[in-house]
Amino acid sequence: MNMSTISPLKIKIDSNVLNHLGIGLYSNTPAVLTEIVANAWDADAENVFIELGNGEITITDDGHGMDYVALQDKFLTVGYARRNNGESITPKGRQCMGRKGIGKLAMFSLANDVTLYSRRAGDTQHGFKVLVDELATTIERNGEYFPEPKVAPHEIEIQSSGTVIKLEALNKNLTSATESFLRRRIARRFSVIGESHDFKIHVNGTPITLADRGFYPDIQFVWTFGDAEASTLTLCANHVKHHHFDGVTVAGAVVNGFIGSVVVPEQLKKDDDNNNAITLLANGRIFEEDIQKRIDDSKVFNSYLVGELQYDVLDANGQRDIAVSSRQGVQENDPRFQEFMGYIRTRLKNIASDWDEWRRELGSAELVDEFPKLEEWIESLKPNFKKKAKQLINKIYTMRFNGTAAEQKSQKREILKAQILAFEKLKVQDNIEAIESIDIEKNISGFREVMVTVEDIEAAMQMEVIEQRLTVIRKLDQHKEQQVKERVVQDHIYKHLWLVDPSWGYKEKPTEYEMTLTNYLKRICPEAEAGARLDIAYTSTANRFIVLELKKPGLTVGMDALIEQGTKYSRALKQYFHENPASSPFPGGPPMIDIVFIVEKQPVYSNFLADEYDSRMKIMNGSIRTYSDLVNQATRIYEDYIAASHHAGRIKGIVDGL
Repeated sequence: MNMSTISPLKIKIDSNVLNHLGIGLYSNTPAVLTEIVANAWDADAENVFIELGNGEITITDDGHGMDYVALQDKFLTVGYARRNNGESITPKGRQCMGRKGIGKLAMFSLANDVTLYSRRAGDTQHGFKVLVDELATTIERNGEYFPEPKVAPHEIEIQSSGTVIKLEALNKNLTSATESFLRRRIARRFSVIGESHDFKIHVNGTPITLADRGFYPDIQFVWTFGDAEASTLTLCANHVKHHHFDGVTVAGAVVNGFIGSVVVPEQLKKDDDNNNAITLLANGRIFEEDIQKRIDDSKVFNSYLVGELQYDVLDANGQRDIAVSSRQGVQENDPRFQEFMGYIRTRLKNIASDWDEWRRELGSAELVDEFPKLEEWIESLKPNFKKKAKQLINKIYTMRFNGTAAEQKSQKREILKAQILAFEKLKVQDNIEAIESIDIEKNISGFREVMVTVEDIEAAMQMEVIEQRLTVIRKLDQHKEQQVKERVVQDHIYKHLWLVDPSWGYKEKPTEYEMTLTNYLKRICPEAEAGARLDIAYTSTANRFIVLELKKPGLTVGMDALIEQGTKYSRALKQYFHENPASSPFPGGPPMIDIVFIVEKQPVYSNFLADEYDSRMKIMNGSIRTYSDLVNQATRIYEDYIAASHHAGRIKGIVDGL
């Protein structure tokens, strides 16, 4: 061909088409590369080489390539629909993937500099370069854009036939993906990869295989459709359960592929990628990334699923094209798609039923592997209880949990603890009924066995509360040693008043009435620190109120200052109830008020003042406690109980060991 006599290559396209179907249509690198790889398939390429590095991407294929006329009339003509021009089947007999003739615009969203070389066998090599920003400006002015011709000697020489596309000045918002991420995504976007289809895709010299999808080794249960049974089971080498569907829809069309489930959802989330999707393909390429989003079903079960389903009817020649412009989704109102979704919804119900049944079958053994203490508990049960216990464990195994693997294990552990205690409690009730049938004089050992079981479960439940309290005590001791702010220590003691007196309980927050009295105290005694607290929700005796004055750990205080401050609190509260008699729960006068000071160290004073100070403290019902007093007293009370009850801790040991 005499190049001097032919018209230069040009792109004529509407500005809206360029922006909406090219620059603005594709949102990620895999989507763009999918369009380029699909064009290579349609060109009967056997190999596609994708090279990443140095801020550029080069895609090379060994297909039939294009001569100058094909470049202008087909490639650079936006909207050239090859299937409408008798090209539904390639010369090698492949079903053509391209349809709308706009996929070529995808690369304009990924790079500003796009260079293309192509060569048909027996012809000379042709090429051009497009600067996307110049193209956009020219088209916006309704002009014709003429790409920069690439003439010999070429930067890249194609030896026989094929096409090379070089993408430079990349859009950083779209090209941050790693090589491993691209391998996984491209592997999921095509079902025609490999020797059996004579179509290989290489990334940085290494061929992509179906194994690059990354999830096959983790699949535990698998459901196959149509003719995909043998190939899927080979890939899912570690599966333990399988169910096959013929894949035939009501209309007689066939769905091929598989849906699998993993042991825990985290197995589908690796390297910042998420394989929790059921991909829809047609004629070998992706049509929709995840059909689960089309199903109005928020069951946790769905988070365990991965799959690939192929339904070629959606892309049949001679029928309406129902793929959206980016070919990443389907027009859902089409009868073919509705037929497919109706079939899949039905199959997912079957899959959910299988999943629950299979997990129950495997549940006992797998939970025991995860929590070995369960086996000790099961073996401790009598034969008539073991079966029920295993049924309980199986049910817990089938429960669906959210969060990370660690979070899910923590949730399972807490449920197991609660259910074991509940099981033991029910077992106790059965044993209590059995007590009536035991002749104690003739069967002392049988009665002793029943009573030990009662003690076990009661001790387990009591010790749970006690150990929680010991944790609180250790936390207080930590606060004290770290000399933390008074507010931290104050809140800790205020929420756990039993540290001051074991007969007082837990308090989440002050009542509105308490806050009113606290604010009143602060107005009467403005010099009082924020440590003053009034408690009426928990009392050691009826109609008693407690003012807790906490001093910052490390602060030295004197008796005179404490007595003066306590006297002000006492008088202020008596004055309040005198002015508001209806507020007092004690008819005819103010309630009994305790003033409790909590300090780092007991005040030091001379012996000859002891009687005077004791008398003044008694007048206002005052007492002084140190932080160490609280820690030591509470620790002694509860740790002594634990030591005394150690022999009754069989169930507690099992629960703690989960």
